[in-house]
Amino acid sequence: MSYISIAGADDVINEAGESSVLCPPDSLGAVQQALAAAGLTTARAEVVMRPANRTAVPAEAQETLLDLIDWLEELDDVHDVYHNALLPAEVQSDKPMTRIIGIDPGSQRTGVGVIDVDDSGKLSHVFHGALAVAGEATFPLRLKRIFDGLCDIIATHQPDECGIERVFMARNPDSALKLGQARGAAICAIQ
Repeated sequence: MSYISIAGADDVINEAGESSVLCPPDSLGAVQQALAAAGLTTARAEVVMRPANRTAVPAEAQETLLDLIDWLEELDDVHDVYHNALLPAEVQSDKPMTRIIGIDPGSQRTGVGVIDVDDSGKLSHVFHGALAVAGEATFPLRLKRIFDGLCDIIATHQPDECGIERVFMARNPDSALKLGQARGAAICAIQ
């Protein structure tokens, strides 16, 4: 992927069959053009704040900082809160969390979302994506791709609970059967 490095990309992160390209904000347009020129589709492009340097927070101030971040995130007009605090994992996960994976099985594309929910019911986005399986030569290979892709996502994010959408509408019996089989592959992956 040297063509995107030339365009200004800093890093590429591959996860669950999708790639995230990191670049400075002023290189975003050039990187998007380089990806399009290479025949790759961009699902989403956004500017986020990523700290260049992390700052250690004294132990006595960590809980206060986490309370401030929680308070800011609860404000209706605040969409995202960014910080550069370097906090130990045990402090960050001090509040009990439940990780939930949601799966929307499909015979051409299977949607996946992972969230964390704390005791107060506050939701935090962890991961989302789609497993595109329509390009596989046979339907059994599609099912295997769904199973393998979900197993990778589950191993990475280790959810505590799962929700899988049920088939509630299909154009014809064949479609209903295929959706049921895709759901079966998803159920097998979470076991």
